[in-house]
Amino acid sequence: MAFKNLRPGGRLIVEPQGFNTYWKRAKTVDELRETYNKIEFKPEQFKDYLLNEIGFVSFEELGMPQANAKGFERPLQVFRKEVYKGENRKKVKKNF
Repeated sequence: MAFKNLRPGGRLIVEPQGFNTYWKRAKTVDELRETYNKIEFKPEQFKDYLLNEIGFVSFEELGMPQANAKGFERPLQVFRKEVYKGENRKKVKKNF
């Protein structure tokens, strides 16, 4: 839904949480553990899915922002929608 609402050249910014951090909470509650074990679409799959299935044309990973709590220091990922139809997909860019 976010992709359709973005204007041409619009950007989606995400801060995916590592899948291993879900386990910390899931192991404390039975219902969450069951849900955790059923998860098939994991954060490390987001990039390929958004680029290859949804239609974003570029990806950039920004450095980790400084946070007061260590658990919130995760890299930001920026996905860009094409500016015009038929725009060539750009290679993945990483900035650290």
